[in-house]
Amino acid sequence: MFIYVLLTSKLTAMTKLFAMTGIFVFLFIFSVTETKGFIWEIGTINVEFLPPNISNVELGDTIRWIWEVGNHTTTSTTIPVGADPWDAPLNSGNQVYEYIPEVAGTYNYICVPHQSFGMVGSFTVLEPAGNLWEISTVNVEFIPSDIPNVEPGDIIRWIWVEGNHTTTSTTIPEGAAPWDALLNSANQEFEYIPTVPGTYDYICVPHAGLGMVGSFTVLEPAGIAFNLKVFLEGPYDAGSMTTSLAGNDHIPLQQPFNPGLPYHGNNNPVWLYSGSESVASIPPDVVDWVLVELRDAASAALATGSTLIDRQALFLKSDGTIVGLNGSDMPTSGVQPASGLFAVVYHRNHLAVMNAMPIADAGGNQYNYDFTTGSDKYHGGTDAALEIAPGVWGMFSADGNGDNLVDMMDKSIAWETEAGMSGYISTDYSLNSQSDNTDKTGYWEPNIGKGSQIP
Repeated sequence: MFIYVLLTSKLTAMTKLFAMTGIFVFLFIFSVTETKGFIWEIGTINVEFLPPNISNVELGDTIRWIWEVGNHTTTSTTIPVGADPWDAPLNSGNQVYEYIPEVAGTYNYICVPHQSFGMVGSFTVLEPAGNLWEISTVNVEFIPSDIPNVEPGDIIRWIWVEGNHTTTSTTIPEGAAPWDALLNSANQEFEYIPTVPGTYDYICVPHAGLGMVGSFTVLEPAGIAFNLKVFLEGPYDAGSMTTSLAGNDHIPLQQPFNPGLPYHGNNNPVWLYSGSESVASIPPDVVDWVLVELRDAASAALATGSTLIDRQALFLKSDGTIVGLNGSDMPTSGVQPASGLFAVVYHRNHLAVMNAMPIADAGGNQYNYDFTTGSDKYHGGTDAALEIAPGVWGMFSADGNGDNLVDMMDKSIAWETEAGMSGYISTDYSLNSQSDNTDKTGYWEPNIGKGSQIP
């Protein structure tokens, strides 16, 4: 008899694959390798892990510690039963360490030499919250033998009834994890959580010749589209933005938010991002790259970095619209906000901004937001944005080192180093392909003391 139990339906942030048997099977990463799920990055700043606590990690996400300076470790202390412990150095010779948790619960860790200074951290891995599909082994049949509407993150559970069987994957989608599990009196259940869309075929090895085969199909995630508009102060001119960087062939084909560190004296730019976005050529009418971060929270004050659900490098066009990498499509995400959608827009030398109120679904899972029409559109109001023309608001320029502040560092370390240079450079605050005195007097001097208002 087939039982379908609805728990909840949840879409995961990025592709995640894992299988579980009675106890969990887990993957422990000893060095930087191919990651799965969402990447949570933790910096080592002075004698702190930043952020020290992450509350909404999902099974299969990647925890990445990044060395900044000094000699540290990331060393597990109290972790869930069945999870693998870790103890890894973080120093100039070991700058990144990754761990993929696949057991739900809270993981506590320390830096051994600096624990007494309070250098401790934790992250909590949530229980999977998908639909539960149960498949029984009756005689020489899987019942039901076919499930056509599995959602990413659902649980497939095979239940032994009688005999000696297996559930063994045969043809599955590219990138999905294969499985081969016994189903007998000693191994009465096996669970698998698929998140790669496509059809999964499996067999019972000893009884495949008798027709004991099955399949299930995982649907494409029903995500969202987001239509954002924002202006940058630097290139803004009479209702639109200039495209001088593209015209001079200075925009890189690879997303620019993963520079060598330190970045003008800053070991942790707020927009630091290791995504692989790239293009063969820059589309027409592009001003520059931007990084968009989606957060899920009930209010702007609660939309901190721990509520992040997706992050993408995208293109900003001259009319202020943010588009996909083909230069025209509206960006999409495979996640849906549960509480409220907040969008943080980063640019490499402008102060990051975030919407003031949750973005409403305009219908059909499309979320529209125009930052340009008033200071009330920004969390932080007039402290967060500049009226760049009557009734037109945009992002403050002149953050040359990516610390979300316009201060002396942006002049003494950044601008004074690059003044007179041309190309794709951080202190080209007007985005005209040059760093010159206008960048200092026209943008840095008027904006000194400004800071981003994102929580």
